[in-house]
Amino acid sequence: MAPRIQDHQTIVKTEFVAALEQLLNERPLEKISVKDIAEYSGLSRRSFYNHFKDINDLVAYKHERGGEAVKALCPQWFDSPTALTLSFVYLQENRAFYRQAFKYRGQNSLRQTFVDEITRELISHFDESELDRELVCALQVLARTVVFLAERYVTTDFPATPEQMARLVMSCMPVSVAKYVGKMNGTET
Repeated sequence: MAPRIQDHQTIVKTEFVAALEQLLNERPLEKISVKDIAEYSGLSRRSFYNHFKDINDLVAYKHERGGEAVKALCPQWFDSPTALTLSFVYLQENRAFYRQAFKYRGQNSLRQTFVDEITRELISHFDESELDRELVCALQVLARTVVFLAERYVTTDFPATPEQMARLVMSCMPVSVAKYVGKMNGTET
């Protein structure tokens, strides 16, 4: 029975995501309430709160599902520019959603969720014995750089293709971070 419960939860969450996306076509994120999402989805507010803490949790869920789809196509995020390019393709295809989601600056913002996610992904490429304060700080700088560029890409009319954005991310790495990323990819200089 567990798979059916899991499927039902996924279906309900997908309905809430679809309602949020529809509402974002009509108004900014800060003008959308849980009541609006529940009404649009045809589900109850209670059901919403059974699955999400708040609207920001729903935004993070949608973002995480997109990241999972990209990882399914290219599991090693920093193994080649291909994974970064796919990430920027996804951002481009979902520009309207991300444009609205990045506007929120408060607690549990997409920006912070995104930085934390990328930092965890980068750290996962190292043995625990290699993780010192300098390395973790360098990886956090890289994560913030990637999120900054992703945000600018979707919130402005930045005239670049996903491939160009991937190259830009790779070229923006501070030297202190580049040596670690080279080690992650087996191309240490």
